[in-house]
Amino acid sequence: MKFLTKILIPTALLLLATIVFIALDKSKPKAEQKDSTEQSWIVNATSIKPERSAPFLTLYGQLSTNAEIALTANIEANVLKRHVNIGEKVTKNQSLLSLDKFIQQQTVALQQAEVSDAEAALSDEKMNNDNNVQILDKEKSLLAIANAAVNRTTTLEKSNMASSSQLEDAKRDALTREIAITQRQSSIASHPIRVKQLKARIVQAKTRLALAKRDLQDTEIRSPVNGIVKQISIDGGELARKGSALLTLIDTDQLELKVLIPEKHLSSLPQDLQLHNNPAYTLIGEEKIPVQLVRMANFVEKGQAGVFAFLNTPPHPGFVLGGTYEVKLALQPTEAAILLPHEALYGTDTIYTIVDERLNEVPVNWLGETIDAEGNQKILVKSAALAAGDVVLISKFANAMNGLKVSVAQ
Repeated sequence: MKFLTKILIPTALLLLATIVFIALDKSKPKAEQKDSTEQSWIVNATSIKPERSAPFLTLYGQLSTNAEIALTANIEANVLKRHVNIGEKVTKNQSLLSLDKFIQQQTVALQQAEVSDAEAALSDEKMNNDNNVQILDKEKSLLAIANAAVNRTTTLEKSNMASSSQLEDAKRDALTREIAITQRQSSIASHPIRVKQLKARIVQAKTRLALAKRDLQDTEIRSPVNGIVKQISIDGGELARKGSALLTLIDTDQLELKVLIPEKHLSSLPQDLQLHNNPAYTLIGEEKIPVQLVRMANFVEKGQAGVFAFLNTPPHPGFVLGGTYEVKLALQPTEAAILLPHEALYGTDTIYTIVDERLNEVPVNWLGETIDAEGNQKILVKSAALAAGDVVLISKFANAMNGLKVSVAQ
């Protein structure tokens, strides 16, 4: 009996545990079956239209100037005051130095007096000539009277009614009248010559006056251009000798950017080198400053990976001489180029088209950057596998791969 009990009890317990396990297993909640539908990613896309377009090459140039102006003294005078410092921006006609004016002011006064004296002499000459012309007629009348007196005295002297001394006096008076008339006629005849001489004297006096006035103006040293003070060679209290150096200016109206164009892009520049029609601009912050490609170096220096180009820039308060600036230079237009936002490019040579809601990897040639009609910066690519109307992915996301299912956002 004890033997049966030892066997039956464990067996019953095992059977009971089995029944409880089966019941618990059947009563646990069942796991939901996963939906096997493929996920579709929502993306942005655009329809393309290949067209003729010119990419912009991004370069970096240093701002320099091809015009430095050395100002020298035209007169000898003491410097009274210096108005500028090295590095200061100046405008055209701005005063830079003031020199002592005393000697030049006195010289101007003296030359002005000479002009006035010469002009007065000319007026006097014209007045005297007018008087000579009027007096000449009267002197001729007096001569006629004197000659008549000679004739009458001669007749009376023959009749012993006048003495020989009276006749001599009459002849002497007539001769004196002739001499006076001759002198008057000579003076009138030489009048044009004296007028020319006096006019020449006036011209000389006015020329000396103009030179004196210029010397007076040269006592105020003014900037001939808009520029920057590069060097100062003299200071207040010092003597400026004629021809001595005063200041050196940099002409900021003749700035240019010197950029290195890599050799691989030289063939993409306009072949006819119509440089003035080649669009280009530089950036100061977000502001676009148009620049003009005016010349290129016709040689490549040793160790230089390209050719230097020089671009004229308009004056701008944001420019700093010697600074480096980004330059966008238009290259040769390309046919069948495709304009896309930067987000469309994966790596350096891949974009994705969307065909039947799936991504299709397309290798492209990167042509450069450009600006669209709205002023937005875009990239230009080209591929024989692309055609007008193709839809291109313009979203940037990490899961992009060939064959990935996507839906274009509306």
